[in-house]
Amino acid sequence: MPSTTRVVRLLGSDAISEIRFDLVSKKMRLKFPKTRSVWEYDDVTITDFSAMVTSQSPGQVFNNLIRNNYKGHRLEPPPAD
Repeated sequence: MPSTTRVVRLLGSDAISEIRFDLVSKKMRLKFPKTRSVWEYDDVTITDFSAMVTSQSPGQVFNNLIRNNYKGHRLEPPPAD
C-alpha cells in the first residue's frame, strides 16, 4: 500500500526545516530548527499544506495560515527521523 505521508525538506527556510503531511489524517508536522521542536497540527487542508511547500516564505505562510487557525501541540520528545 502506498504511503499517504508527504515529506518536504525546506532548504531555503530559516524558520521551518521540514513539513510532513498525512493525506488521510490531515495532520501536519513541522520541524522548527531554531528551537529544535516539532509541532503537529490537526485537520490541515491540502490547500494550506500546498501553500506552505510552494511559498518562498514558508514561515510567513505558517504565521498567516496555520499558527492561529489550526489546533496544534508540541511533540515531546521530537520523533526520530
